[in-house]
Amino acid sequence: MRTLKHEKTAVIDDRALFVAGRAVSEKQFNECVVHVLRHLAARGDFNPTKTAESAGLDASFLRRVMQKKRTIGLFTLFRIASVSSSTAQDIVGLIAEELRKEVAKR
Repeated sequence: MRTLKHEKTAVIDDRALFVAGRAVSEKQFNECVVHVLRHLAARGDFNPTKTAESAGLDASFLRRVMQKKRTIGLFTLFRIASVSSSTAQDIVGLIAEELRKEVAKR
């Protein structure tokens, strides 16, 4: 495991990223992604079964993502956006907003 130093923090795992000067773990990032997907589902913009069918994805994979048992990559997020009423820019923006909320809680 490599470590990174950030000017305002101690040595951390290289799998973290920084948002507003604070480290966010991969787990926290993935939780933000799931929160966004759930938000899109509540708005009617995302249904794991229908989206999977339209985007050529496995519906059980998307359900496992929603249950926080799997993670999702950027390519797959863009595939979801390509078949939904949300653009990739919208989805990435919502994730960034969730990340800012996550670091503000601490």
